[in-house]
Amino acid sequence: MLSQVANAGQPASQASKNGPQIAAQGISTPGGLQALSPGGLTIIEGTNLTAAGWAAGVPLPRVLGNTFVSVEGVRAPLLTTATGSIEFEVPGDIPVGIASVVVSSSGDTSATVDMPFQTSIPVIWGVVHADGSVVSAVNPVVAGETISLYATGLGAANVNSLVGAAGPTAPTANTAGLRTSWLASATFRLTAISYSLRN
Repeated sequence: MLSQVANAGQPASQASKNGPQIAAQGISTPGGLQALSPGGLTIIEGTNLTAAGWAAGVPLPRVLGNTFVSVEGVRAPLLTTATGSIEFEVPGDIPVGIASVVVSSSGDTSATVDMPFQTSIPVIWGVVHADGSVVSAVNPVVAGETISLYATGLGAANVNSLVGAAGPTAPTANTAGLRTSWLASATFRLTAISYSLRN
């Protein structure tokens, strides 16, 4: 297992000579972690990946132009594509362990890259108060207040939804394994879409 982790992000097969090339350690979360998790946003960096493109809306397309990313044989929803990078959402039904990633563009494929696949890899994008104002040093959270965190990579949700579709808003989806943590005297209750802060 340690050898698999040590080799994470390294090409596991040969690529088409003129096709997409994934850089060494070129697959990571927006926070820079080299692993995948269900529903997480992930960035592939490399050369000759594809032409520029972007998703026009949700559900996110699994093919942009002539390009797709495959995770364990499942085509992933794509956000943006460019010659040097691709942003995609990791499919939610891949088992924990090692997952193979391949880029295909105009019929050419990259080398396969094996990546660790974890239960969750949270990336927090923003924290806001109930009134929508941003939590900051000058506008901190108060004990007993409800806040919302915007995050990805929280793990599999407890609802079935289309891959690449927006999550449900009422009721919201929860992560399949609810987690609770303590910070000072506050308790955070983690869900896939929002957190609540209580004493």
